[in-house]
Order: sequence, then C-alpha cells, then structure tokens
Amino acid sequence: MTVKTFPTIDVIAAHSGVMLTEGQFGKICAVADHVAGQPLMTHQMASEHQTIADALARQHPWLTDLKVPTMSTVKTFQLTEAEARAMYAAAVNRFAAKVFDDHGTELPVTTDPGYRQLEPLDGLSDETLKKTIVL
Repeated sequence: MTVKTFPTIDVIAAHSGVMLTEGQFGKICAVADHVAGQPLMTHQMASEHQTIADALARQHPWLTDLKVPTMSTVKTFQLTEAEARAMYAAAVNRFAAKVFDDHGTELPVTTDPGYRQLEPLDGLSDETLKKTIVL
C-alpha cells in the first residue's frame, strides 16, 4: 500500500463525482488512479466511481456525510450563466473553508491493495463493445 497526499478538495471531488473547481477532472483522475493502483482510462472513470468512492470513504468516513454543492443548487432561470458560475464558486469557497477548518487542506490517500486489475475494455458497455469489436 502506498500513501500519497492530495488536496482535500480533489479527494472530495473524486468521492462525490462533482467537479468543484475549473479544470479539476485531471486531479480527480490522479486521486482515482492512486486509489486503484493503476492508471484508469477515461471511459473507466464512470464505471469505477463507486468503487473509488467506497475506498475513499473507508479511509475518510466523514466524506460520506458531506453535502457537496452542485451547480444545480445555485442555478435559476433568473441568473445568467456568468452569475450562476460566480454564485457556485462562492458556494464552493464557503463549503471548502468549512471542510478545510475541520479536516485540513490535504488528505493522505492509500492505494487499495484489493483493487482488481482492469483490462483496457473494462468499463465499456456491451452495446459499445458490439459496435467496436470486429471479428
């Protein structure tokens, strides 16, 4: 098992599946790759999300009870896209400040030794596989 420290906000995003900052997808992938002990392909992120989230919750049980802000919590028809983004950023900042006070700005994350080795086609639907595999 390998332990690596990640920004708390990125661990929360990897656990919740909600991107909390612009350009965070690569950081979420880094957390997921570390937990899995192998690089996950982009198409595997969705199918592996629950397994990653469960592993993170075992390491940091408080993640389970977090109410993570989403864009839908601030977006209304009366707001422009820019106004909604600004409101969401403010909500994330308030959320992050509270979490950082309670748990710090960085968290140790351990590689899950029981994570199964994935093959390149794992995570693709049967329908996609039928369309892409030519015999």
